[in-house]
Amino acid sequence: MPVANPTLFTVHAFALRLEEAGIDVSNAERVDVDDTTRKPRYEGAEPLRAYVSPTLAEIVEHTNKESDNLYAEQIFRTMGGGTVEGAADRIKAFVERAGADGDDLYLADGSGLSRKDMVTPDALAAILRQMRDHPAGRVFRESLPEGGGAGSTLRNRLRGVPVQAKTGSLLAVRCLAGYVDGPNGTPYVFVLMANNYTTSGGRIAGAQDDIVRALATGRRIPVDEE
Repeated sequence: MPVANPTLFTVHAFALRLEEAGIDVSNAERVDVDDTTRKPRYEGAEPLRAYVSPTLAEIVEHTNKESDNLYAEQIFRTMGGGTVEGAADRIKAFVERAGADGDDLYLADGSGLSRKDMVTPDALAAILRQMRDHPAGRVFRESLPEGGGAGSTLRNRLRGVPVQAKTGSLLAVRCLAGYVDGPNGTPYVFVLMANNYTTSGGRIAGAQDDIVRALATGRRIPVDEE
C-alpha cells in the first residue's frame, strides 16, 4: 500500500527497531521534521549511511525486463516533478515531437495498472520510432526483454527470435510492442494490442508471438481453424 508520509513512517520503523533492541524511546518525539518547531542543525553531522542510486540506465533496464510497476510509477512521477499531471504533459509533448497526436493519450499513472490509461498503437509506435535514433536509443533498446531472455517477461516466449519488446497485461488486455529484425536484417517497429477478448490470454499471447515470428521470418501465419 502507498506510504502517505515516508519520513514519519521511517521514524516509527526506526523507533520500533530501537525498542526491539532494548532501547527506551518512550519519551522521544515522533514527528515529521517538517512539522516540528525545533529544526535540526546538520552542521558537522556525520552521515549514518550513504546510498548511491543505480544509474538511470540500470533502473530502466530493471523496470522493463522485470516489468516492475513500482519502478515504473516512480520514474513517471519523478519526471513530472512528483505529479501525474506534470509527467503526463511531458510524455504528451514527447509523443507530439515524435509525430503522433498527444491528445490521443490519457495517463492516470505510470505503471499502466489504471483502467483509465489510454494509449493508441500509433502513439506507442511513434515513441519506438523516435527512440531508435534517440541519443539514449541504445540504452533504451537494451533495456527491453529479448526473446527467451532469462529473468524477463519474455523468458518463455519467442526464444531464438531477434526481438526486443515489452509486454503489458491486465484482465482482458494483452499487449506486446518493440523491435524485431526481419529476414534480411530489416528493422521493424511493431505494436500489438488486444482488448476485451473472450478467449484465453495465453491464446492471444500466442497469436501475437506468431505475428512477431512472421515479421522475423517473412513467412505467412498458418490459419487457426479452431
